[in-house]
Amino acid sequence: MSMTARRGQNRLLNFGFLQTINMSKAFFAAFAISIIPALGLAAEQGIPQDVSTFMEERESCDHWRGEEDYDKERRAEIDWSICQSCVGTDSRLTLLKKKYQADKATMAKLAELEPSIEPNDKAATKRFCRGLKKPKSLDEDQ
Repeated sequence: MSMTARRGQNRLLNFGFLQTINMSKAFFAAFAISIIPALGLAAEQGIPQDVSTFMEERESCDHWRGEEDYDKERRAEIDWSICQSCVGTDSRLTLLKKKYQADKATMAKLAELEPSIEPNDKAATKRFCRGLKKPKSLDEDQ
């Protein structure tokens, strides 16, 4: 093999090595990004675990409240999901605010949420939610 051919081959090998390093970095970055929520970044920011869990649940509730019901099936999915994730969040928010009233960082996080999202007639809400059946479209076994 000529000296020029060997240099070209070495460049390719070096490039392949760099490509492997870049792929490793990309994999590590993707892995780190995927595990960050599991590590509970809110806890690192001084937010108690019960508040962090509540914030995640309330985020799900707020997501479903903002969804569009473009047909009956979608309305059923939204109703079911709201009943699963929103009922009781007003009172839980109030309790958390009382529990952490001396913790400024936690109170600032809780203050980001609307204090009252549930209907005033809690009994009617319970009856409505009890009357729902989980839509087949939300079954995980599909």
